[in-house]
Amino acid sequence: MSSCGDRPALSAILATLVAVAGCVSGSRDASFATTALQVSDGFYSGRAPEGASDFDSLVAHGITTIVAVDGPCPDAASAVARGVRTIHLPITYHGIPHARRVELIRAVMDARARGGVYLHCHHGRHRGPCAAAVAAIGLGWITPDHGIALLAEAGTSSAYGGLFEAVRTTKRVSASDLESVGSEFPECEMPSDIVSAMSELDIALDQLARVDGSSGASPAALAGGISEVLRRLADTDDAQEYGAGFLAMLWACDARARALEDVLREPTVEGARRDDALTALQSSCRECHARHRD
Repeated sequence: MSSCGDRPALSAILATLVAVAGCVSGSRDASFATTALQVSDGFYSGRAPEGASDFDSLVAHGITTIVAVDGPCPDAASAVARGVRTIHLPITYHGIPHARRVELIRAVMDARARGGVYLHCHHGRHRGPCAAAVAAIGLGWITPDHGIALLAEAGTSSAYGGLFEAVRTTKRVSASDLESVGSEFPECEMPSDIVSAMSELDIALDQLARVDGSSGASPAALAGGISEVLRRLADTDDAQEYGAGFLAMLWACDARARALEDVLREPTVEGARRDDALTALQSSCRECHARHRD
């Protein structure tokens, strides 16, 4: 492994759609664990493991606990089948509240006493490195300056000021604070409708970016799936609570996803038209991203 360092919103898709080329830490052909960032001795951060080979790689590198801070529940079944415990303590892109910081610190402390710890978000660039740095700072393993350096090495976007603020302001926690949260943590903290939708969109957009066909699904079908998820999300109570402005952005993204689907269904698709349709969808996502997640 190499060394380094409150509400969810629709625009989580932007990070995937705009920055997909750089959002995965390391090559998927390399040993999964070797692409992780080492935060401190036996403590690593990276992207979410996918498939048997990723989990096997973690086990081979001494990982006995996986801590997930992504919204969707982690793949506990694959982990447990290999004797690895999973802990789910999701955070948002806005930062980490004090209570959640203490939970992360306690969870990592206890897990590290049992063996190696791997902490991940989805792509391993933003929330995961932040949470890992906060845990290490809270335990006195690294300094806040080292934590900021970890974010830089992971490629954490400066747009997420709350994540940087969490690292800068975290201090070593007291024994009484750690004792106050206990030692029992969930395998799955059930996500909201919006978080669940973001998970589906992330998967579809990751596949859509692999236009060479390696995703196993047609690009047009993937674009259609994005539209379906957006329309389903608009009908949920979670989305309604965001108000008319958020719903209008959902519908704008949906319209552009459908336009992209139409272009991709044409027998012969000009690269410029496809790119224009994709750029239009990105623009809708970027606007929502700026208002609801940054």
